[in-house]
Amino acid sequence: MRLVAVTGIGVVSPMGWGKDVFWNGLIKGRDFGGQVTYFDTTRHRYQKAAEVPGKVGANDGPHYSRMRRFTEFAAREAIEDSQLELPISCPQAGAVILGSLLPNVQIIDFLRNKRNSGNNNRGNSSLGLTVASSFAHELAREFGFCGPCMIICTACASSTNAIGHAASLIRQGRCEIALCGGADLLTEAIHAGFGVLHTLTNGPCRPFDHTREGFFLGEGAAILVLEEMEYAKSRGASIYGFIAGYGLSNDAYHLSAPHPEGEGAAKAISAALVDAGIRADDVGYINAHGTGTTLNDAAETKAIKKVFGEHARLIPVSSNKSAFGHAQGATGAFEAVATILSLYHSHIPPTVNFEHPDPACDLDIVSRPRNARLGFALSNSFAFGGANAVLVFKAVFRRETSDDGIRFGNRRRLT
Repeated sequence: MRLVAVTGIGVVSPMGWGKDVFWNGLIKGRDFGGQVTYFDTTRHRYQKAAEVPGKVGANDGPHYSRMRRFTEFAAREAIEDSQLELPISCPQAGAVILGSLLPNVQIIDFLRNKRNSGNNNRGNSSLGLTVASSFAHELAREFGFCGPCMIICTACASSTNAIGHAASLIRQGRCEIALCGGADLLTEAIHAGFGVLHTLTNGPCRPFDHTREGFFLGEGAAILVLEEMEYAKSRGASIYGFIAGYGLSNDAYHLSAPHPEGEGAAKAISAALVDAGIRADDVGYINAHGTGTTLNDAAETKAIKKVFGEHARLIPVSSNKSAFGHAQGATGAFEAVATILSLYHSHIPPTVNFEHPDPACDLDIVSRPRNARLGFALSNSFAFGGANAVLVFKAVFRRETSDDGIRFGNRRRLT
């Protein structure tokens, strides 16, 4: 079996620009939500969200949309972090697989407003950018990756599936390198939609807490560079860890509610463990989907207990959504980054705002930063439509060189 290594990470998040800013924000245990400024919320019941700091191309037109800027920054940081030399020697060996809930909603809004203002001059290039996969194609063109290129849209599991699919392509020998992850924007349409479902809150998001009442939306982009291990070794790459397994399932139950017993989620977790070739008691940490809604957190708890049995209460569990919000289709990529960095730094970020344990969520919920030397960790994504996806990450214990010549140890910090 070909091993898949994570060699580069790039992030744009409500914490700021860069993976180090993201990680430091998680460890500090801050709630990065605040008053929405991108649009007028006076007509809306909910006013809280987590925005990427700084106005970024809000009115610059489709070619300079926030989505494109977020994604290009994260991808460039990930490539620089991996020290991958461009152009790659075999362009067909490079894939771009991204996930998003609504990839080009800002561009579509821009063109609609342009039409409503009486300016009907829609250039072919602008029209092409409304294609859902266009921001993946832009990255492929920017970095010269000529292998598989696509967008995956499975609601809140989109970028988890993008990472899992990219890893599968590498394992199958269809590519050697992949840029993968996801991006999404905070928009009025999405904010209003979740508001109608009453899944949002104006107060703190409290995953697994007895007083939880919902989440707030977030936005941004998170990109990973994945490489086949022999390819990474041939160029002397440093690595963060491995993607060891990937599991999928569907609840076949309800469009917007999870199966109350966590049946589908449990199947995805079990499938990921089988794919990784590990036992349930090998797992040392779970980065939960943990939305902070009554139904999701209770169902996810049942799924974890169904798979892990008595071991479930011994596994540290945390959710990051109370820090950076629910980043929609990008949230799985954010959480994948959080999981791999937890393994890399031997440190688990806290579940922000967790204060009141819930008997229905009787797991080891991490409420304060915790040191932990971990071997395997899960990252869960359980989406609308019952789309469930789980990634298994494997740690590498840091040292200067391994027996087979791969370099581990402290990586350079980007400035």
